[in-house]
Amino acid sequence: MQQFTNKTITALVAAFFVVLVGVIGVQSWKNVQTAPEISSTQNQPTNNQPQSKPLAENVGQADTKNWKTYRNEKYGFEIKYPTSWYKNFESEMLMFENGPWEFASFPQTAYSHGGIRPPLGMTVVIAKGICNKSSDTWQRQEYIAKFVDMEKIVCRDGFQISLSLDGNDPKIVEHEQLLEIIANTFKFISK
Repeated sequence: MQQFTNKTITALVAAFFVVLVGVIGVQSWKNVQTAPEISSTQNQPTNNQPQSKPLAENVGQADTKNWKTYRNEKYGFEIKYPTSWYKNFESEMLMFENGPWEFASFPQTAYSHGGIRPPLGMTVVIAKGICNKSSDTWQRQEYIAKFVDMEKIVCRDGFQISLSLDGNDPKIVEHEQLLEIIANTFKFISK
């Protein structure tokens, strides 16, 4: 009888995890399916160079002139980020063809096991060729162990800019605005 109980418990735990993975997958799929479409005329290029548009009109202005600038001649873009932030990719030789390029408020070594961002950490991740839809608002994502993430996706002519921060951040509004300011510094350059 004891062995039957252990098998039953094991089967129930396994079934629970299968259902949990299914629920998370369906929720993620719904989030992707409900993201607003981006007009094909939204980012029309002029002089063969795409033009960047602000993410939101209400984003405060920050003095970005002393920020670090990452410039990528190969893919024709640049972005600015605060001097206290980190460029979390060691070498473009170790990256995939189209990124990702990550800029974060913490060093890459601060990621915990499984690639989980440290508490109150913020990231801006850029990748080429994977974006079809932007999100107009910040999306709340809840994960196992009370890990909450706020994320916003911006598409710019084939580039995806993912903004993310800790959903439990006590300065969440201020930090969302900071991330949007960083994303607004993304611009295309002449190759």
